[in-house]
Amino acid sequence: MNLRTARKLIGLTQEQLADRARLSGQQISNLECGCFFPHQATRDRIARVLNQKINWYGHLYENREINTDMLFAIVNNFISSDVERAQLLINYIQQCKNEKT
Repeated sequence: MNLRTARKLIGLTQEQLADRARLSGQQISNLECGCFFPHQATRDRIARVLNQKINWYGHLYENREINTDMLFAIVNNFISSDVERAQLLINYIQQCKNEKT
């Protein structure tokens, strides 16, 4: 389930989720549109508030095709980021490829 769906399912606004997860409303908005990929601590806080496992890569994979523009933007962000986040993206891409076959 993606972040927006999980948030709406329990009836929270972006601001309410942000307050409960100790984030800003802008951060939640950016995460929902896929503009940024959160660090593990942020993912954990959001998951606790929503009591859901979130699919952080759902915005990359629509209609069984990878959104390459979004993918390249995220990969560029990883260049100066951490290996764990890059590995998560690689795992997701592999999962998408396996689902297509």
